[in-house]
Amino acid sequence: MLRTEYARAGRRQWSLENPGVPHPLDVPARLAEFHELENGWADGMQIAGEQGSNYGKAPAPDGLDRLSDAFERHYPDDIPLPYAYPTPEGGVQLEWSLGTREIDLEIDLQEHKAEWHCLDFGANVSDLRDLDLDNPKDWSWLAQEIRRLESKA
Repeated sequence: MLRTEYARAGRRQWSLENPGVPHPLDVPARLAEFHELENGWADGMQIAGEQGSNYGKAPAPDGLDRLSDAFERHYPDDIPLPYAYPTPEGGVQLEWSLGTREIDLEIDLQEHKAEWHCLDFGANVSDLRDLDLDNPKDWSWLAQEIRRLESKA
């Protein structure tokens, strides 16, 4: 299946222009990259000056692996993939842009919990929900909600 300049092979995304280079939306590959982060990884951020040195807590490797495994098991192939970013607090944030909606899922790797936030700029409406990433029903809700919002985009 082709998605713009990338091809998807199983759960992995590869660049057609640069074979072997993971697609930026390959969440498990991005999480694997976060293993290389060390405390202080965000020292260059503007807010770091206010926070002092050693800004940016390294994500816990076991938490990253646990999230990657859960994502592989529960996130369906037929819905849009999110961008994944580390957070300065040592967590992970997943982000989707679907039409007028901006969605982020802030993940606490220690607790394996997440906070869903969907902001609809068109309707000026915001939605919040707490998710338990150990609960398959919450993964199902997430997939259904992404599908629903994608269909309205």
